[in-house]
Amino acid sequence: MLSTYTRGLTENLDIFFGASRQLSQINGWNNTEIGLKWVFAGDQSEGWSFAAEPRIILPVTKNMQNTGLGSAQTNGGLTLISSYLTDGAELHFNASYLSNSTSNSNDSDSQRTHLWSMSAAPLWVVNNQWKLALDLGLQTNPDKNSQYIVTAEVAAVYAPTKDIQLGLGVISLPAINGQRWNNSLIVTTGVAWQF
Repeated sequence: MLSTYTRGLTENLDIFFGASRQLSQINGWNNTEIGLKWVFAGDQSEGWSFAAEPRIILPVTKNMQNTGLGSAQTNGGLTLISSYLTDGAELHFNASYLSNSTSNSNDSDSQRTHLWSMSAAPLWVVNNQWKLALDLGLQTNPDKNSQYIVTAEVAAVYAPTKDIQLGLGVISLPAINGQRWNNSLIVTTGVAWQF
């Protein structure tokens, strides 16, 4: 479960704070993150816009890391975003870098410390309440035994009011392991409340 709070500091600069909790067999809080989104070119309401999103990922304790609840090292990342908006459609491109350091020396043999990703997401604005989206992405697999992870997501967003959005998505994660593909499906839900 991921919760993110975003506040606009200026018209083109937002600050955000994100916290996630793992609700599986291993139960507890993961790394939290603090970041900024700076729209440095374009119009956010129409046409092209370009943004940069740096973030710092705060460490958990070594005991939490050993149980599988994140990293006990401070990490960081940067996402570059390009979006094109019209009345009936949107197109979003992302390219990201994320450091992936842990305090466990054993992880350095099996885990990559530098992760890259890119994605493209066309979105269809059906009406004032409904949007449908497709998100296609490619990212570095943290596991050194596998090179890439290819992702595909189909999502629907429903806005019962102008301040609330409800989302439902299905993500396919076919990982490339040599010549073998391992497929898994993940269902995601989300709520965005603007206040």
